[in-house]
Amino acid sequence: MKTFALALLMIALTVPVAAGQPPDPTETTDALVQDYTRLVSSDEQGFSLMVVHLNDFTTDALFTAPTKYSLRAQARQNLMFFIKGEALRSIAVDTDYQVLQVDPVTLTGQPHRATAFNISNFEDGTRLSAGEEFQGLISLPPLVRVNAPFEVKIGQVNVYFDLSPDAIERLQLQQDQLCEHDPQLHPACIGYITR
Repeated sequence: MKTFALALLMIALTVPVAAGQPPDPTETTDALVQDYTRLVSSDEQGFSLMVVHLNDFTTDALFTAPTKYSLRAQARQNLMFFIKGEALRSIAVDTDYQVLQVDPVTLTGQPHRATAFNISNFEDGTRLSAGEEFQGLISLPPLVRVNAPFEVKIGQVNVYFDLSPDAIERLQLQQDQLCEHDPQLHPACIGYITR
């Protein structure tokens, strides 16, 4: 009788899973990362580039422990981006990245210089041949709001971000949870109680 009850319990637990499979976590993660990712290619500058806004969702998807925990904590305090590029021809890597808030009327803004961190071939002046890749991080104080259009600039290449309402809402919910837990944890939590 115990064996029969155990078999019924196993069937009861597995049938709903088979009938209504939850979404594939990799598909969900890929969609989340895509919301915060921009791709650009510049024949003139000689590289293709992927720029990912780092936040709790993207650090978990792109990095493994313990790196992701460190980057997640840093991305909560600063505005950070993961940069991955490929040389389309022989180039010298330029790490002079700037981020600016885009004024919707003038389409201009005040640029803020980012600090670059090397992961692979991401040092200023590194010579790369066609097909070689570079990876790194850029970071700056949270001077630019991600809930409004902004750009990441490298040389003459502008990588435009205008996050979707869903992407902004996910970031806001994550920030709200952080602020409720510990208002001192995140610079954006100042004034959280009064809004």
